[in-house]
Amino acid sequence: MAKEHPDDEAIVGREREQGRLAGLLNLDGGPQAMVVLGAAGVGKSALLRAVRDDAVRAGRRVLYAAGDRSESDLPFAGLHQVLHPVLDAAHDLGGGTAAVLDAAFSSIAQPEPPQRFAVAMAVLDLLSEVAAGTPLLVVVDDAHWFDRASLAVLGFVARRLVGEPIAVVGAAHGEVPPPGWERGLEVVEVGPLAPQAAQRLLARQPGAPDLHLRERVLAEAAGNPLAVIELAKAAGASFDPASWPEQRLTLSDRLGRLYVSQLAALPRETMWLLLLAALAGNVNVQTLVDAGSGPGGGLRSEFSLEALRPAEQQGLIRVESTGDGARIVFRHPLVRSAVRQAAPFTDRRAAHLALAAVTADPDRRVWHRAAAAVAPDEELADELLATAERALARGATVEALTAMERSAGNTSEPALKAQRLLLAAQHAWLSDLTEHMLHLGGQAATLSDDPAVQASASLVTGWALSNQGRQGAALDILIPLARQLAAAGSANEKWAVTTVGSALVLSGAAEHRRRALRLTAGLPSPADPADVQEVWARILPDPLAHHEEIEAVIAHTARHFDRDPVRLMLAGTLALFTDRTDQALRLVADPPAWAVGGGTPRPIGNVVQYHACAYLDAGLWDQAQEAADLAADLAAELDRGMGLALSRVLQGTLAALRGRPVARRLLTAVLEAGYEEVGVLSVRAYRALAMVETDAGDPAAAYEHLRKVFGADGEPVHFLLSPYAVADLAAAAVRTGREDHREHAAAAAKTVAAVVDNGGTPRLRMLSYHARALLAAPPQAEEHFRSALEDPGCERWPFERALVRLDYGRWLRRRFRPLHARPHLVAALEVFERLSAVRWAERARDELRAAGVQRADPAPSTLAELSGQEMRIARLAAQGLSNREIAERMFLSPRTVGAHLYRIFPKLGITSRAQIRDVLDDPGT
Repeated sequence: MAKEHPDDEAIVGREREQGRLAGLLNLDGGPQAMVVLGAAGVGKSALLRAVRDDAVRAGRRVLYAAGDRSESDLPFAGLHQVLHPVLDAAHDLGGGTAAVLDAAFSSIAQPEPPQRFAVAMAVLDLLSEVAAGTPLLVVVDDAHWFDRASLAVLGFVARRLVGEPIAVVGAAHGEVPPPGWERGLEVVEVGPLAPQAAQRLLARQPGAPDLHLRERVLAEAAGNPLAVIELAKAAGASFDPASWPEQRLTLSDRLGRLYVSQLAALPRETMWLLLLAALAGNVNVQTLVDAGSGPGGGLRSEFSLEALRPAEQQGLIRVESTGDGARIVFRHPLVRSAVRQAAPFTDRRAAHLALAAVTADPDRRVWHRAAAAVAPDEELADELLATAERALARGATVEALTAMERSAGNTSEPALKAQRLLLAAQHAWLSDLTEHMLHLGGQAATLSDDPAVQASASLVTGWALSNQGRQGAALDILIPLARQLAAAGSANEKWAVTTVGSALVLSGAAEHRRRALRLTAGLPSPADPADVQEVWARILPDPLAHHEEIEAVIAHTARHFDRDPVRLMLAGTLALFTDRTDQALRLVADPPAWAVGGGTPRPIGNVVQYHACAYLDAGLWDQAQEAADLAADLAAELDRGMGLALSRVLQGTLAALRGRPVARRLLTAVLEAGYEEVGVLSVRAYRALAMVETDAGDPAAAYEHLRKVFGADGEPVHFLLSPYAVADLAAAAVRTGREDHREHAAAAAKTVAAVVDNGGTPRLRMLSYHARALLAAPPQAEEHFRSALEDPGCERWPFERALVRLDYGRWLRRRFRPLHARPHLVAALEVFERLSAVRWAERARDELRAAGVQRADPAPSTLAELSGQEMRIARLAAQGLSNREIAERMFLSPRTVGAHLYRIFPKLGITSRAQIRDVLDDPGT
């Protein structure tokens, strides 16, 4: 006897896809996370069922969930569905795991919202514990309907399964993974069946069509398994050509029409219950019955579940028993869509209202009411705002943003509507949805001429433009706004001025600097000159003229605001841009507690980038690499375009300094990312690419890159960063042998010399004299080299000082003074070897040999075998941190940290944790 649902039989024609998915169960170092992509009906769910069944047979525990469109705006609804069977285990864990998850899943506002990373780490911790005894498979069907907060957390977890007996597999509609799943999950694309497989599937259908219709079924199904099954059913013995769906429709639409035609034959009570199920989401049948038979529900009070039988008999649904009651499962998402499509709006509205009347969860209730709204409703608007606040309290900013927008849409009073749109825009900022910010700010500005609303809309728009890389357009809005707010004595003036400062740092353009200087010159004196938030943007356009103020600000911030992320980062930025490198590292700890605790996740990536820059300047390149890698990872997790580009340029710079081939690809990608007005990116990228070309033996190409760091007149392209490339420009110009290149470099050197004479730092003074030495005639060259090296405090910037020594040693050797050259060359070589600046070390050894000193190549460093992540784990372990403490700092699970240490030990030639410190402290490694 044929089975009722032929599509539930053994899968036909998917051997390749099944083979790849089977690899998830091997635990042999292969992929541990996959996402199955394809069109509706290609068999994604069947593939998930197969791997799920295989896992159960292999003794694995399986956690299963399926997305539902009606729950896509409910924060962590999908995640709760995944974890529900194992949530009790969270209370057996330490480290606040249970508290974080309780906060994420609670509808009660929390005093301190859980940060997304905190929720993700708690989930990873819980799954790791659950899998400790039995390997675990997490299966997520229809992931494209999961809420964004759940997708982000599950994507985070899926990228951190190394060493864990856990695998994650999901399925989603389309060709692109859902948001948060774009990285780290191997994609399994499911296309049409091969013709022979489609024929086999058709032949297996009960009541398969006659021979003359089979070709038509196969042609129109186009290899789609669901279409083969449903068209075969439609082409059975009672086939009516007039009922065949039109060929001009898409395949999904044609299948939808087939389902709609099947629904039309169902009794009204059955259809009503199916509509409630299609709109309700993951609720039990009793809730549907209560909604259907309540006031206005439309069903008889004596309604029975027998009404579902016709739909079950047609194979449109099945009713499954669960721990909390029976639930309706639609045969396919297209059936659910067809139910919605078949119902007129009046029926859908009535169903939503009926569901709202019986739904206890306040968020589900308000979304049902919102779906039924036909006009602005102030009470509903207030409830949606409360829903948004609850979402924020759970750390779900995207879902909160959606609720705020719907609240504004249900608000009739224009000024209040504008305020709610601006509130939504602020939370779009927290999620880096800059295009959305611009849209919301623009909408708000058209609704009210209230100066406060207009100012807030302008501030939102200016910030969004700056975050897109459009600094000129941002400053066109922000500078007049800052003047206006200052004249009005508005408390928002400091935010506008601070945003001007941020845009100026990103741009660095001379014209933008001049405009910022004119702005700050006209601002009233700050109420507290030691408060960095009041003076930062006033100092930033000319920081070298404010050394005393900067010292006072840094000391005041360290003393009074050691847990204020905004002030610490502003003061730290001033320290970095004025070469107070040691103070910059002391000011912001690594990692600061406020960056990884509760609240907004925004500071974390910024702090790690900050550390990467400070470590790079200080010659702590291993730490800089670790920080840059972590910053890139966090920026990708948070989907921050410019943040990722800033991290990539730091990774590319370190790769260039160490002569690694990946540098060119990283840096070129940054320059092609469309941030032409972000000088902080382009200047760093061009400078690093010049190193790549120097290593490749192409001084002309190196010069061309550096020429873009300075204008044709030698003026800096970025007023803060370009001067640090002046010696690089001089060296490249000299190597090309062209007089016009030398003249351009001389103009740049003259400009930087003027900066040095007007409050320049010791580091800039060293670089300025280095450039002048390279460009000068012999009598003056030696004087400039000596001036560059005269301040021993410049050892704080070891790489740049070593470059001076290398060039001075070469200059001396070529003038037949090898004895004077050797000490400089030896000192330079020692720094280059310590930093693993391989190409520079080779140059120093070549010069030493030419000076009569044979220096053997160093033995390969054992540390060089470690990845950036492994290096950071080793360093933290050497400090005495436990696996759990390391995991918290690196956003990993303790078991993953243990797996990394297991691989680190043989690479370092050690057998115990206690030996790590000795290896790291040994200069020979």
